[in-house]
Amino acid sequence: MTFNIPDTRLLKSQNIILEMVATGESLTSILERVTVEIESIFQDTYCSIMICNEAENTLVNPVAPSLTNSYKRAVTGIKVAPHSGSCGTAAYRKERVIVKDITKDPLWKEFQSLGVSHGLRSCWSEPILSSEGNVLGIFALYHSYPKEPAPEELQIIGTFTYITAMALEHKKKDEKLSESERHYRLLADNVSDFIGIVDLNGNYVYVSPSHDKFLGYSAKELLGKNCFEFMHPEDIDYVVEAFEESLKTNQQEHQAVFRFKHKKGHWVYLDTKGNPIGDDNQDITHYAYITRDVTKQKMAEQQLEEVIEDLKETQEKFNSLFNNSLDAIFEIDEDGNYVRVNNVAETLTGYSKQELLTMHFNNLMLFKEEAEDIFQKVKKGQSFRFENWLIHKDGHHVFIDVNVVPVAYKDNSCTVLAFVQDITEKKQAVEEIRELAYKDALTGLPNRSLFKLKLEEAINRADENEGSLGILFIDFDNFKSINDTLGHDFGDELLKKLVKIIKLCIGSEDILSRQGGDEFLILAEQAGISEMRALCRSIINELTMPVELLGNEVFITPSIGVCMYPEYKVDAVNLIKNADLAMYHAKDTGKNNYQFYTEHLHDKVTRRNQLVSSLRKALHRKEFSLHYQPQFELETSKVTGLEALLRWKPEFGPVSPAEFIPISEETGMIVDIGEWVLYEACKQGKAWHDAGILNAPVSVNVSARQFMDPAFTEMVTRILKETGFQPHCLELEITERILIDVNEAADSVNKLRESGVRIAVDDFGIGYSSLNMIKSIDIDSLKIDQSFLRDVMKNSKSAGLLDAIIKMGAEIGSDVIVEGIETEDQVNFLKQKGVIGQGYFYSKPLPEEEIENFLKKTTVEK
Repeated sequence: MTFNIPDTRLLKSQNIILEMVATGESLTSILERVTVEIESIFQDTYCSIMICNEAENTLVNPVAPSLTNSYKRAVTGIKVAPHSGSCGTAAYRKERVIVKDITKDPLWKEFQSLGVSHGLRSCWSEPILSSEGNVLGIFALYHSYPKEPAPEELQIIGTFTYITAMALEHKKKDEKLSESERHYRLLADNVSDFIGIVDLNGNYVYVSPSHDKFLGYSAKELLGKNCFEFMHPEDIDYVVEAFEESLKTNQQEHQAVFRFKHKKGHWVYLDTKGNPIGDDNQDITHYAYITRDVTKQKMAEQQLEEVIEDLKETQEKFNSLFNNSLDAIFEIDEDGNYVRVNNVAETLTGYSKQELLTMHFNNLMLFKEEAEDIFQKVKKGQSFRFENWLIHKDGHHVFIDVNVVPVAYKDNSCTVLAFVQDITEKKQAVEEIRELAYKDALTGLPNRSLFKLKLEEAINRADENEGSLGILFIDFDNFKSINDTLGHDFGDELLKKLVKIIKLCIGSEDILSRQGGDEFLILAEQAGISEMRALCRSIINELTMPVELLGNEVFITPSIGVCMYPEYKVDAVNLIKNADLAMYHAKDTGKNNYQFYTEHLHDKVTRRNQLVSSLRKALHRKEFSLHYQPQFELETSKVTGLEALLRWKPEFGPVSPAEFIPISEETGMIVDIGEWVLYEACKQGKAWHDAGILNAPVSVNVSARQFMDPAFTEMVTRILKETGFQPHCLELEITERILIDVNEAADSVNKLRESGVRIAVDDFGIGYSSLNMIKSIDIDSLKIDQSFLRDVMKNSKSAGLLDAIIKMGAEIGSDVIVEGIETEDQVNFLKQKGVIGQGYFYSKPLPEEEIENFLKKTTVEK
């Protein structure tokens, strides 16, 4: 299409812009007016002007009233470079760039989505050049549809580009002029020179106003005064001599630096140049001077002199330190060559200084790659401390501690200072200590810590090589009894003998370690299950015969646990734990055998750990409860007592007493749990007695761990007092095991019985020496286990033994309670024997509310 616009319209636009330039309008206002004029001439056009930032080579500060702010932010900082859109490329080429369609032109490859998202399809870019040909900015016209310019349009664009260039150049010149004026004013305001005239006697006859600024005195205060009144006394003779010398030699100019007292009292250094002034007869009558305040310069010179003196002193100290240090000191250049060494370096290396100064530092290092790597890092500014072996001139190796630091110079060169100590003896001492730390003192074997390290290394090798390994955990079954019987010295010698026996069974690469006591570990690499079985059998077979030692013959057997890797891919600590668990499993299955760790054992341990963890929180969470099982007089079916039985229901479900009570005993938690059971049973028993629904004792089981607690008796007394429960209404059930040590148990039992508490022996007749026990201790009840009852129903001899126990109980004044009654035949068998019965035939253990209802319906013995 033909593009026509009246010349008067163009001329009017040009005049508007030129008038703004001439009247000093801001650059932003001028550029905005240019864009408005362009957009009024070209329909459907978006005009933009961007300024060139020469320092960063970018286009910035876009002036484009019709473009969105988001687009202007996106293009701010666009690089002046090829393929940088239309504008960046035009600035780079310094020529016009026409892009008809930005979706197709490669110049817009990186900016295509930006342009399209803002509704732009074409872009014509014209560089704005200075008169010297430098890029001042970019003139750009955008359209929302693909478009190429007509010749007339290009001509108009050129005209406005030229006018814009004029505006930009004009503004740059204004800025430079303003900057020059600012600098001039700054210089004029702060110039440190001031002038004056004195007569031949030194009296002021003229002073410039700047004296006030630099010396504090006004012209009025100085005129007529003698200049020597203000000079430092030490400088007067020097200044006078300088003036007189100039007169004698007929010099036209003389110079002197002296101290002048400021009006505020401090001394100012003045650098003064003087010229004689003559009269018509050319006789000198005055001196004109120009002077400058050089106080800061003089102070700086003095400080520099002090710094130089300090540097000299520092250098002397460094040289003294360097030459007299107890460390060997090496200075190394950037190429790694020695450039300076001290006397100790000669002693350390065996080489003379002259020899060392011809050598590269790595000539002396045993581990050269490590030393070279550190040297390169130190040159980059890092400091390092490391250890290495130094090769002495005579060939032996010296273990050294090296502290290396970089020394940088102004010319960017660098040397390295190495401070070196001979720590060979220290290294040997550390190795000896390490040997002691990692070896068992008795056997000389690797101890627990060293074995763990070796096992970790072996695991890593197995992972890298897809290999396998096994560990054996050995514990000698009856070592403790032998040690206690024959003495610890004999036990120590026996362990040494056992080590020798085991060593006969293992391979040369296997590691035998003592963990402590009579526990040993063996690590066998590249071993499978069959090899480990053979090793276990070999050790067990070697110990089938008695061990002869110091005139004694002892039999000792091993229990062995085995864990394989990678069958169980765990770390060293857990691998040892697994073998330990397998060893205890071997003990549980009869001792003198070996067992492999299995997932079953793992599950068992996991379950146990879960129970232990939960048991520790059970009291706080109130997860325990008591059930009660009644005891009956068989002939009358009257209730003669209640046995309190502990129940536990954690969040993961009920747990059998047979499972959690042994764990609570092993961990010691039974003491706190047992106290809770006793308190709850006494409290509830008191309530039932007061309500008249129970007139019989409540029995509570007591574990050996509880009973042997020194505070047990006092605890029972305290709980009875706190609950108000009568002592004769409480019966404590203890096992025969508690009474093995009759004397110790008798004291506690007697104290309890003296207070009125009843004592029952649980599971009587199946554990330990029952007859010996009941001869020494008074017992209120003997409880016969259900397993005994089952035998009685099948075996006439057992029936006779039951009659004997019943008769014995009657003779010593004890009740006989038979547990586990489950059938009517058992009831009929026992009914005429005068015993008390307990079992599911009558009632299972019931929770508190149900047993209370049960008691209310049952005739209670009065």
